[in-house]
Amino acid sequence: MHPRSGPFYFRFLIFVIISCTALCACSAGQQARDEEGIQKTVKDYATFLIEANKSRDASPLQGIADEAVIEKLSLWMAAWEDGNIYLDAEVHTLDVDTIQIAGQSAVVMTIENWSYLYRNLDTQEVAESRQPVSYRMQYHLEKKEKGWLITEVTILKEEQR
Repeated sequence: MHPRSGPFYFRFLIFVIISCTALCACSAGQQARDEEGIQKTVKDYATFLIEANKSRDASPLQGIADEAVIEKLSLWMAAWEDGNIYLDAEVHTLDVDTIQIAGQSAVVMTIENWSYLYRNLDTQEVAESRQPVSYRMQYHLEKKEKGWLITEVTILKEEQR
């Protein structure tokens, strides 16, 4: 009998095919979970960024963004506070364009439509009228124990609408 024939070889071949299919399915499942986690992190960042600006407290971003990103935001908020204003923002759309995952790192490109106005800290009155702005953004993320963490945010394109 030829070594590649018979019931043993047939069962072995079926085992290899099933194992490879299961491995591919697990890998695809992990990719989908990573993409879902990444999208959630980027959208949560936008939500918490709005909250941080209103409260002038960047702590809601902990666990979503690393210390360097939070520090940069804190400096912006301090500069606005020195001018006795705060940024009141609204995100209208945030569409994830691409996600590239390489091991424990990811790069995300988004298209975002926001509007901003500045309010007086003391009176809450509008200090500068609402400005609609479109962005092409790039986010760098790292996978940590508790999920994805934003490590860098870059505005690639900004247009007043």
